[in-house]
Amino acid sequence: MFASLNVLKELQKHYENNPKDPLKGIIWHTQGSGKTALTYHLTKLIKDFFSPKKTKFYFIVDRLDLLEQAKNEFLKRGLQAHEAENKEDLSQKLKNSSVFENPQGNDEIIVVNIQKFKAPNEDLSNSAPKEIISKTELQESIQNSHDLQRVFIIDEAHRSYDPKGCFYANLIECDKTAIKIALTGTPLLEDNAQDKATKKTFGNYLHTYSYTESIKDRHTLTLQLETIETSYKEKLQEIYRLLQESIIIEDIEVKKETIFNDEKYIKEMLSYIIRDLLKFRQLHDDNEQLKAMVVCFSSKQARLANFLFNEVQEEVLRKNPNLRILNKLKSSLILHDKQEVKEKIYSFKHEDTDIAFVFNMLLTGFDLPNLKRLYIHRELKDHNLLQALARVNRPYNNMSFGYLIDFVGIQENFDKTTDDYLKELNRFNQSGASSDSNIKDIFADREVLEQDIKNAYNDLFDYPIDNIEDMTSAINSISDINELQKVSHAINTLKERYNLIRTSNDEKILSLKEKIDIETINKISSTLHKKAKHLHALKNINEPKNPNDLIILEDLIALLDFKIAYKESKELHFKESEEISAKQKQAKEILEKIKDQKDKEIQKIYKDFSKLLQTPATSQNFEEISHSYSAIISQLKQHHQQTTHLLNKYNNDLAYAITHKRLHKRLMEENISDPVGIFTILSALKSAIDERISKRQEILNEEYHLKAAIQAELRNAFKKNPSLKDLEKEKELIIQTLFNELQNHHQGNSHA
Repeated sequence: MFASLNVLKELQKHYENNPKDPLKGIIWHTQGSGKTALTYHLTKLIKDFFSPKKTKFYFIVDRLDLLEQAKNEFLKRGLQAHEAENKEDLSQKLKNSSVFENPQGNDEIIVVNIQKFKAPNEDLSNSAPKEIISKTELQESIQNSHDLQRVFIIDEAHRSYDPKGCFYANLIECDKTAIKIALTGTPLLEDNAQDKATKKTFGNYLHTYSYTESIKDRHTLTLQLETIETSYKEKLQEIYRLLQESIIIEDIEVKKETIFNDEKYIKEMLSYIIRDLLKFRQLHDDNEQLKAMVVCFSSKQARLANFLFNEVQEEVLRKNPNLRILNKLKSSLILHDKQEVKEKIYSFKHEDTDIAFVFNMLLTGFDLPNLKRLYIHRELKDHNLLQALARVNRPYNNMSFGYLIDFVGIQENFDKTTDDYLKELNRFNQSGASSDSNIKDIFADREVLEQDIKNAYNDLFDYPIDNIEDMTSAINSISDINELQKVSHAINTLKERYNLIRTSNDEKILSLKEKIDIETINKISSTLHKKAKHLHALKNINEPKNPNDLIILEDLIALLDFKIAYKESKELHFKESEEISAKQKQAKEILEKIKDQKDKEIQKIYKDFSKLLQTPATSQNFEEISHSYSAIISQLKQHHQQTTHLLNKYNNDLAYAITHKRLHKRLMEENISDPVGIFTILSALKSAIDERISKRQEILNEEYHLKAAIQAELRNAFKKNPSLKDLEKEKELIIQTLFNELQNHHQGNSHA
């Protein structure tokens, strides 16, 4: 929103000085910073700026997957997205001066995919489309709509716009009064692109948002650049050498391509990638949602890699039985922007495709937060390099980094590219000062990362990280939350930088490789997580912010889980330990069925149970502890049975069962017992309210109307049952309790 307000200022300034000259300019925002969301905000602000004049927005993309992605993002935000299906449809959408095509009158935007307007037999790799709609035709489409302000927003402007191409150029030039805003994460620079330079085509920058700012604001992640392990690098180099000797081709580039497309080379490359991705998932709690992309040397290499993938995977799993997996990896080949590829892209984004082999596709504009490993086997330069790197920079699951695995040595190209873009960024000057942003910040500094590892190692010096049993015991004995956080941070640092430990040349870091592996890190992380929940639960229960705070079931379960996971076997005989453990599991099973967490009786049981869970069990107090567990279990069972019985009377409607219990408790305080009378009133009330809800479900979201309905129907119920006067004085309790419970139940907060 902040960026769109800055663009609005530029718009206001421009039209104050040049009222007849339509605005055009570039928004240079780093990849992953939310340019589609920015477009949504811009439509609102620009529409208000030109009011009462009508505004019509066109969002121009050049790929099918970007069209689908943009449409979905707009729809999520309530912006109606219409697609120009063909030449006639686009002409109609340009010609029609009506702003709203939807009956609700919602704000809308027209999305145009220029790939649809290439000639039927045209090569899709050609960036200069043949003319299908002429400039004259387009201008004729808009000639009778002078009361309309058109706004063309061009996505991925660094790639899409070719001044020598016909359709694209004609489209955005068809209305001389239209505003033209180009969105890019990597503008084409004049030194590299000559007449295609983004600034030359679209004018000056309206706003910039750099890598540094985006990372600082947590819109994008820093990237880790990893080299492949020495042993695999040597294997690949040996295969390369042998193939080089056997191939009789003089042209070096042709020879190189022949080697990289060879089955032996590709199999070795795949072996590394499969093993690496599986280990990466293992390291991140066996998360099978973490995905990967391989940027191949050629389309031929991509095809062969995808073809050989399953065969190589079988071999990797056979040789590495420690790579525990629930499901085998599934690969996909994505080479062209055709309709049939749409399903493959959808599967990669939303379903069970784990790894995609690409050549040019998906390297720009493709947004998939759980894509976290990018294997680069092709030399990339300039904006293409920065665009590709940004595929793995989206925030996901509190991860600190996206990861790049470098097969070809991209560092030199990266350094040159970032130097060029930094100069360009510093030329743009809104405040009169040079930008302090550094595009090189996209990569985490390897020296800093290695120092982080050493610092973590120092923080773990007093802990037996090479012995999981001793480490578990050491963690369980931590009582200070700050110490636990220090250890957790150190272990997480090792987890996030694990591949650096494997590939480092530093002796101290290499010594860690012998002490700790993926399985050990995962076990330690799991223990730390349970201990953290345990300490937080103890604090919440024993040191509540308010003396009247309720004990939350999650906290009680955390104490119980900790006891179950780490039996007090040292203090108890085996049979005693097993008996206590069995009773703890039984108690947990019943606890998870308790529906009314706020009930005073259940809160008393919780308090007694929390004290019991904090009492160490020994052989000396075993009988007493065991008896206490049995008593707690008995009380929980009784409470659960009573609640279940009451629920059955109200057709399993928890809101009325809880209201019944609260009203019964209040009357018992006055020595009045009338459960039948309570049921008579509440069942009549339930019947009337249920009928209202069935006619209009929305009433559950309307505080005033829901409360008024309960009041009215309760009045009617008492009129029909005049003998229940003792209950009528508690009508406010009934109204408020039932109102709260109906809303809780509707919102999914069923007292769990």
